[in-house]
Amino acid sequence: MQRTDLCFHLLCRSVVDPDVIDEVNILQATMLAMQQAVQKLTTAPQHLLIDGNRKPDGLGSLPAQLLVKGDATSTCIAAASVIAKVTRDQLMVYFDQQYPQYGFAKHKGYGVAAHRAAISRFGPCPVHRRSFEPVKTMTGWQGYGQAAAAAALVQNTALDAATGVGGNYGAAPA
Repeated sequence: MQRTDLCFHLLCRSVVDPDVIDEVNILQATMLAMQQAVQKLTTAPQHLLIDGNRKPDGLGSLPAQLLVKGDATSTCIAAASVIAKVTRDQLMVYFDQQYPQYGFAKHKGYGVAAHRAAISRFGPCPVHRRSFEPVKTMTGWQGYGQAAAAAALVQNTALDAATGVGGNYGAAPA
């Protein structure tokens, strides 16, 4: 077992479906992902370190320390940031297998010229967030609260098997 494999087996991660992001907005989707990750822990945490200035409502009375730009001041948050980026990179490799014309494995979803050109040429695919440009303009997305235009990308079990993320992709907001 590689070191990264062991690390990911010891952690709880949560990924929110692009349709959910488009429905509730990126901030609320981030709050949902944090809440889901904490809820997946097998032992209740005694204290939370949160990178930002808001604690998700769903975390109730759990004590938390909010740290704006926490990855610069907390090694725990910095490590979590690296894990989040590796998780995103794993998802992008998986999405590249599903939608190779977009080059997700190369650009990891960033809006580089090649990615924007692929969206222009092929149109958006189900993993593109309708609330982000240039897809927003291309799809005529109107605003938060409307149902997202794309159907669900994959069944939770298929993504779990491919990435090991753990069944939150496609979860509806609580």
